[in-house]
Amino acid sequence: PRPGLGERLGLEVRMVPSEATAARCGALATPGARGDAAVLDLGGGTVDVITGQGEVVAAGGGDLLTVVVAALLGASRSAAEWAKRGPCGRLEAPQLLLTEDGGRVFLDTAAGPDLVGTLVAPGPAGLLPFDRAHAPAEWRALRLRAKALVLGQNVARALRTSGARPAQTVLVGGPAGDDEALAALTAVLPATTAVGRGDVAGLGHRYAVAYGLCLHARQA
Repeated sequence: PRPGLGERLGLEVRMVPSEATAARCGALATPGARGDAAVLDLGGGTVDVITGQGEVVAAGGGDLLTVVVAALLGASRSAAEWAKRGPCGRLEAPQLLLTEDGGRVFLDTAAGPDLVGTLVAPGPAGLLPFDRAHAPAEWRALRLRAKALVLGQNVARALRTSGARPAQTVLVGGPAGDDEALAALTAVLPATTAVGRGDVAGLGHRYAVAYGLCLHARQA
């Protein structure tokens, strides 16, 4: 208990050792997660590797990936936020989309003629144009490489620092929902490591820290 803050708030105040500790507690509530599992908490600003023996908090994460994508494309960060997420296509005609694997998709609703020739990704209000310089397959290769460097190699360095060789790893945090990021992380983990997304309180891979804090409070 911390009486100073508690007295000011009129509430009982307790502290956990760190945010990463709370994330691990929340992540291990995932059904099937083992007590000796490592937790990878992928945030906007950091990548955290947490085991029962300690934690490594490395700078970089989803926000750094956004900055890298914006630099690669010469696009705004808001456009890069959507372009980084997954497969895109190039509008060959107002209703014809060329996909990254060379396929062609006919759209139910025609796009504006000014978008023809641009790479587009699903955005908050429909198709979002973000680039004219790359072919769809070329951008896919660049995007996957960026995720491998920003997320995969960052996690690899954190694991080397921690000395951990976990038999099981649970991924939580916003970027954990990205299938391409999951593949980049799986590639740098030992082949014998089982990797899976967390299911925190039955709500998915997010909110591990918040749920971990609730569990700590209940156990106190």
